[in-house]
Amino acid sequence: MDNLPIRPRNHILETISENYLRTQIPPEWILSKSEIDYGTDFNCEVSIENQVIGTNFSIQLKAKEKDENETFVLVKKLKKGTINRWLKRLEPTAIVVYVEELKEAFWTWIEKDTFDLTKKNKTYQIKIPKTNILSLTDWKKLHADVEIIFSKRYRLYELPKNITKIEEQETWNLYINHNYPLALLGFNKLIKIDSENPLFWNSIAICEYQLYNYKKALIAINKALELKDDNSIRLNKASILTEYGTELQDDHLLELAIKEYNQLLPDNFDNNVLYNYANCQKALKQFVVAKDSYEKSLQINPNNAKAWKNLGSVYFELQNHNLEIVCYDNALEIEPNLSEAIFSKGVTTFKIFGKTEQGLELMIKAEKLDANKNYELSFPYVYFWIAEAYLDLKNIEKASKWNKKGLTINPIDNYFIQQSDRIKMA
Repeated sequence: MDNLPIRPRNHILETISENYLRTQIPPEWILSKSEIDYGTDFNCEVSIENQVIGTNFSIQLKAKEKDENETFVLVKKLKKGTINRWLKRLEPTAIVVYVEELKEAFWTWIEKDTFDLTKKNKTYQIKIPKTNILSLTDWKKLHADVEIIFSKRYRLYELPKNITKIEEQETWNLYINHNYPLALLGFNKLIKIDSENPLFWNSIAICEYQLYNYKKALIAINKALELKDDNSIRLNKASILTEYGTELQDDHLLELAIKEYNQLLPDNFDNNVLYNYANCQKALKQFVVAKDSYEKSLQINPNNAKAWKNLGSVYFELQNHNLEIVCYDNALEIEPNLSEAIFSKGVTTFKIFGKTEQGLELMIKAEKLDANKNYELSFPYVYFWIAEAYLDLKNIEKASKWNKKGLTINPIDNYFIQQSDRIKMA
């Protein structure tokens, strides 16, 4: 028996754990092994009454010989990049750990608050309660939980069911894949056939919202609410009013949004409601209460990079610039390429702390990272601040170049016009 390959024990454990997992998943569900493991070992697609409906979740499978803890199974050395991937995926991820000594597996969902990614850890750990026994799982309840997760992420009050028409299926596929322009065309055709379908009107509103057509989005969401009074539709309406009011700098629209949030908050103390509520308060320049709302939201979900960035912007207005930078750094721990956080940090580094070259480097980096270049809608003064930094460095040629870019987008904006005059006089 000498000089023959030896199969490592961990490989054997992997096989045992996979075999056990397959015995527990309902046989009508589809368990597919991932060809490349980036923190996902399996994809599980739900099948109901022999119909594959598209609802699915991911599984990361671990195996241990034994675990000495009485109340939980400890999983160590989870990489930040892997966790980030889990949290960004549309479908939820479950960690399943098979313990050979117990001949049993234990599991838990990866939730937004499972880890705090603002910490500068290289790896993280998770405790899985030993009450979460895989063999005792209620698979109907698990399926219902997955559907709720999917519907929330698609901003729907429920997932579409019993789709028989190919045209409708194609439209939903476009919507689910975030192809909003083509999905919008499809829903506008479907609404001519079924004008009393609140799910169609809600989806039209979301498409228009994603395309920055806030007035049309508001008309569609109001129609959806006429047909079905539902909190998820109300949250969509509040979000539309927030963005519409912010774009127009219209306090009346923002106050209408506040009324919607106030109706939602008593029954729906959830981080998405609080986050959007804070955005509306910020747009109304209610910076102290916006700070409180962002902080409450981040207590529920500390891994919302945009909430950290917006909280930083609030601290800018409150002139607490040290905490402002901490917030931007927390955002960038979670999303290193979040251009809004990089740019805002650059502006403060330049304007407040007087480090012009460092600030300019960050602003240029952010401008290059932002592939959409929707500055006229989302951050119209990106060119202004880059030009301002070059002007501070006495680089008149580049200051003029960036100022002209801004004037191309906002030709009647006083800030750009006055900046142009200052550049000419420099």
